[in-house]
This record gives sequence, structure tokens and C-alpha cells, in this order.
Amino acid sequence: MAARYSALDVQKGDLDIGGFPTTSWSTLPSFDSETLSPKDGKHGISGNEERPSRWPSSFTRLTLLPMILHIAVLVFYIALCVVWITGAESNIRVALTSASRIQTWLNLYSHFIMLAFSTAIVALMQPIATRSPFGNLPQPLTSLSDKISSWSGLGSALRNLYHNLCFPATLGNAILTTAYFSTLSGLGISSSFLFNVPAINETISTNVSTRIGSPAVVGFVPPGSNLFAMPTNFTNLTFDWYRSGMSIGMLTSDNTTVYPGLSANRVYDTLLRAMPPSSNASAMVPYTDYNVKCGSVPRAEVSASFYSSYSEDNSEDSGTSVADIMRNSTLLDIQYPLSSYDMELWDYLSIPYSSDAILDDAVGRLWQPAGRCVSLTNQTFSNFNQQTSYCVYQTAQTYMV
Repeated sequence: MAARYSALDVQKGDLDIGGFPTTSWSTLPSFDSETLSPKDGKHGISGNEERPSRWPSSFTRLTLLPMILHIAVLVFYIALCVVWITGAESNIRVALTSASRIQTWLNLYSHFIMLAFSTAIVALMQPIATRSPFGNLPQPLTSLSDKISSWSGLGSALRNLYHNLCFPATLGNAILTTAYFSTLSGLGISSSFLFNVPAINETISTNVSTRIGSPAVVGFVPPGSNLFAMPTNFTNLTFDWYRSGMSIGMLTSDNTTVYPGLSANRVYDTLLRAMPPSSNASAMVPYTDYNVKCGSVPRAEVSASFYSSYSEDNSEDSGTSVADIMRNSTLLDIQYPLSSYDMELWDYLSIPYSSDAILDDAVGRLWQPAGRCVSLTNQTFSNFNQQTSYCVYQTAQTYMV
């Protein structure tokens, strides 16, 4: 087989400087004809015409949903701050039994609202922020990476901020992104406790009887003397408020050995009617303060005389008869000077007539007063040969301090 080879007949004028023909070469369409802009696009748009922008203008983007969400978050938080500053939440009446539950739900609602706002804002802003660096090309690859990765969350923003502090590349962008995420997180966290409902916002008033916690020290002050301060004669007065409390309990037929309401030298009146355990309420009760000084009444003359005897019926409620207790009524008379006044106090002392030492010991524990009652420390009553310590008290009267 014979083969024949003939070269192209190229004219001299058709050769370029490099010796290659120019007339036989033509521009081939690119695989991305839209970016290289051929003479005739597939949509019939010539390369000299300006193509429309793929993204909306900056002004249009500001009026879209991300900006609306930013404004909504700001308005919501300002409203919470106004409620917190003015204390408007205190006007809401909440039952005591449901105050804690309502406060918990309010905190959850405000936190969930801010969390929903933050999630939606980040979801919409992340694609916008990650594409915006490509509009300012050329840029170093490190800068592009930092700007894009910062929008992964607050943790990524803090990490990029730390790296930019060590090796500054896009420090301004790192600071701005970190501040943006920190502000969103701070608003979400603080919103849960700005709106606060008081735990106690309901008052229930009820009238209950009280028991006198302890008597007042006014037994030696004469009526109408207009003494506004404690006289100097009282500096060594004996007053035993502990035994007074015991005596009042016994006077009300309550053989009390426990004294509720005692706090140091302050005695609070106690409620007679028990409050239910679920009420969780408080009551306003009077109290009495005591400053006790031991000693004796100065220059006092004490005399005790037999008054009468009587029998005390000791029958039980069931009708069972029990032996009656014989009692001796003794009149106690005390005279002493108080400034320019000559004081005289008297009262009855009821003593059970028995050889039982326990019953005889009642003489040292209780006066049954007909008004005021007073005695002295370590005085010997010849009729009963009983040494005892008494207290000064006046029943059915307390004073506020």
C-alpha cells in the first residue's frame, strides 16, 4: 500500500509570530459559559451587556427577616427591663400555694422565647456572613477561614479571637463576631430572671386569740404616778420571767412545761389556735422584752397572815369522786417606799394543806393573784417554814417594746 502525505499549504501572511496559523483557530465555548461570557450566551445575552446581580442589594437585605428578628429581640428585652425597673410584676396576685410553680413557668417561657429568637437569627445570619468575605477578593486564605469558622457558634468565635490575639490576622472581625454571639447569649440568659413574681404576694387575714407570753414589770409602779422611766430603787429588783411564764400557764389550767415564743430575753405571744401545716403563713403578735436584775426590794416590810381555809372540789369530768384538797388562804402584805410614795401591795396565797412535800412545794411556784402579786427572795414564812423564790408579775397585761 502506498501512502501519500501532503502538508497544509499555509500562506506566509497566515503565520503568526510563533509560526502557528491564526485563521484556523476559533474561540471554543467554555464549560462555564456564564462566567466567561461568550459572544452569544445560551439565553441570547451578548457579552457586552451587564448581567443582573445574583444577590439583593445591601439595603434590601437590611429590611428582610434577619433585621426584623433583631428588632423583635431588642423590643422584647426592653419590655422585660421596663417591667423589672417599674416593679409591675408585683401587682400580679398569685396564690401562695402556686407562686413557686408560676415563677418557674415564667422563667421557662422567657428563656424559650429568647432561645427561639437566637436560633432563628443565627440560622439566617450564618449563610449571609459566611458568603460576604468572598465579595472582597482577593484575601488571604487564613482570613477567609477565620471569618467563616467564627460563625459556627460562640465557642468557635472565642477560639478564633484567642488565635487572633496571638497571631493577628482578622482581629477586628473576630472581636465583632464574639461580641455578637456573647450579646445574644447574655440576652437569653438574663431574660429568665428579669421578670420575677414575688414568692409571697397574697395576704390572708384572720383573727385568732393569743396567750400572754409573759407578764409586764409594772407591779411596783403606782397608778397615776406618771413615771416614764424606771426608778433608781428598782436597780436590785428581782424578776423571774421564767417562773412567771410557768405561773400563767398554771393559772389557765395548762400545766405547761414547754415555752414557745422564747428568744433570749424576748417572749412572743403564742397563738392558741393551731395553724394548718399547709398554710405557710405568718401572724403579727406582740412581744415583751425583759432585762432581769437579781436582788431584793429595798426597805420592804413583809407580813403574811392566815386568812381562811376552804375545801377544793377535785371531782373528775367522768363524775368519779376524788378526795377534796384542803387549802389555806394566806394574805400577803408588802410595804415599801418608792421615791416619795409609800407603796403597799397585797395578795392572796393559796396553799394546799398536806404533808406531801410535792404539794407543799407548790407554795414556792405559784401565786394565785387577785390583782398584783409580789414577794421577796429567800424570805422565811414562819407559818410554813418554807424558803422560796418568787417573781413579780401582773397577769393579763403585757407591753410592747
